[in-house]
Amino acid sequence: MKKQEIKKKFLCKLWDGTKVFVVEGKIIRDDYDNDFLLGRHGYVYKYIPKDEIWVEDEIIMDNEPEILAHELFEWYLMKYHDMKYKEAHKMASNFEKTLRDVSKIHAIKRDTFADDEKKSEH
Repeated sequence: MKKQEIKKKFLCKLWDGTKVFVVEGKIIRDDYDNDFLLGRHGYVYKYIPKDEIWVEDEIIMDNEPEILAHELFEWYLMKYHDMKYKEAHKMASNFEKTLRDVSKIHAIKRDTFADDEKKSEH
């Protein structure tokens, strides 16, 4: 059976020319890498060119910037600091968690300020 063509949609270009693409995760899981989930880059996965970072279409639709930040940070550590995947992944996961925690704090602040505004209107 012939593999489906990977559909890539250009998202942005980084300062060094590396391109970030949104890809259809289902096609990659079906035909290339059944473990593909969320995002990947060419410094870990041979089927991705080294000058590309891929993020799954589902996370873009779900608006999860922390996943993209994880992939970018991990790629950066491996490319520019010659870090091995395991260490880079651990650091990127911690960074992602921090971003999620900050997002929660902002959500709490928004709710708190909204409540304060409602109280002051009365």
